[in-house]
Amino acid sequence: MKKILVTGDSKGLGYDICKTLSATEDFEVYGVSRSSNSFEWNHFSLDLFVEEDVKKLNKICKDMDVIIHNAAISSNNLFVVEPELKVKKVFKLNLFVPIEITKAWIKGRIRKKKKGWVIFVSSICTEKQFKGLSAYAASKSALNSYAKSIAFEMGKKGITSNIVSPGYMKTSMTSEMRNEDLEKIKNKTPLKRFCKTDDVCSIIEYIIKNPGFINGSNIIVDGGFTLW
Repeated sequence: MKKILVTGDSKGLGYDICKTLSATEDFEVYGVSRSSNSFEWNHFSLDLFVEEDVKKLNKICKDMDVIIHNAAISSNNLFVVEPELKVKKVFKLNLFVPIEITKAWIKGRIRKKKKGWVIFVSSICTEKQFKGLSAYAASKSALNSYAKSIAFEMGKKGITSNIVSPGYMKTSMTSEMRNEDLEKIKNKTPLKRFCKTDDVCSIIEYIIKNPGFINGSNIIVDGGFTLW
């Protein structure tokens, strides 16, 4: 049975990833978020902005076979007026925390001489430019480069690293967007709809169930939006 850790499980995509994977008997799912609500899977109430909580998670993750980095925050300001504190906050959760957790997890895998699978949830913002999302896009672009470096360096240890980049989904992260902007995105998408969390969950489940030769890939799940 594979033990899977998912960050950011309290709502949106993270919640649905945990729900989808929990339905598989071969998976034992653990979620992480600040929430203390009841969950259908194992849950740790930790705040990834707090260094002590990150250290606790580093110890927990050493027993996991799969790490899914889903927790993230966005920014919605033009770069010239984006507060520096907000930029640092975006980079901390979206980039530095996943790096710290992954490093601790990989050391545990190597020490135990076990294989491992790490999946980074990124964004199509790394493929196309969007007004007001500079800090978010920069953090995710750096995360993509890190994920590919892990794939290159750790493949010989049996550890694979992949990226899943969803298109626009109607979640809390896009709730501040204007309806007219969302409609423009939908109309420019060849499949004429938004990405659903199920679309992303099925890809993540496939990677875990069929880990074989998938390594260093960035799977874009956007209905063809980035073809423009």
